[in-house]
Amino acid sequence: MSNSLITFRGIAPIYSPLSLHLGVDQFSKSFTQSLKAVSLQTAIDKNGVKTPLDWLGTLFHLGGKQDETRQYQSTDKDSKDVRLMCWSPSDNNNIIFHVFTNHIAIAEVEFTLDISTLHAKTNSIDELVELIEDKVQNLAKEQIDSHLADFSRDLKQLKLYLPSDFIFSQASDVESGDWVARTMLVNDELLEQQDMAELLTAWLKKTSRPQDAQDILANKKDYSMTWLNYVVKNPKPPGQDPSIQIMVLAQYYYVAQENSNSALRGAIEEAYSQTKKRKSDKVLSLIHISEPTRPY
Repeated sequence: MSNSLITFRGIAPIYSPLSLHLGVDQFSKSFTQSLKAVSLQTAIDKNGVKTPLDWLGTLFHLGGKQDETRQYQSTDKDSKDVRLMCWSPSDNNNIIFHVFTNHIAIAEVEFTLDISTLHAKTNSIDELVELIEDKVQNLAKEQIDSHLADFSRDLKQLKLYLPSDFIFSQASDVESGDWVARTMLVNDELLEQQDMAELLTAWLKKTSRPQDAQDILANKKDYSMTWLNYVVKNPKPPGQDPSIQIMVLAQYYYVAQENSNSALRGAIEEAYSQTKKRKSDKVLSLIHISEPTRPY
């Protein structure tokens, strides 16, 4: 390829120490208003003295971006934002942690990869794609891991000024997932380059819509979003692209369902491990646990 630099955006579930107490309605007007009213600049002690808060990153979209006045007005705009807030490291606005409830956050990470060194390792386009997948996954995880401590520290400080509806738990009792959805970002200039058509076709080969590659090359589509290799043409910045935000939300629901299934399996195993049978045995034996369906 004449230009071996390709930008990717990884989407990965991570554990968030912040969540809500059971029964809290995050969409209630009182909850949303209390969250949006939190001051991120200064803290006021019992004597009324203001102290500047020290953040390692930037917190934004507290309470979500939902339209509080009207719902379902347009299919082009969400009326409710399921996120509690977002966080981004102060030194890198290409990384956003989308914070949801249930101790789940979804990381969105953008970086540019020089694939020339990977290209030199193989003559097979399919093997090249596998090398790119591994590299993107590893780079995304490295960047995410490097900011987890700051993320947790800022949420711990924020918890001091949040309403009592919130829970902060440093320890992770559940796994939020161990994968990275890999988004290749393209534009017209990149698509016109030599060998790019072959690479794009191979990149989407194992997805549920491999034909999207030809549609993108023919300017019939601007995206392909099926598990786990994605493509977005002329994307908006991190946190702003509608196609990628849909997948951020899909990842959240997938992980939430997976965690629920895992917890239910554990409850069933514990119930049946008791020497003394309980009435719950009969009820639990009738429960069918299905594996979560991949979101897209």
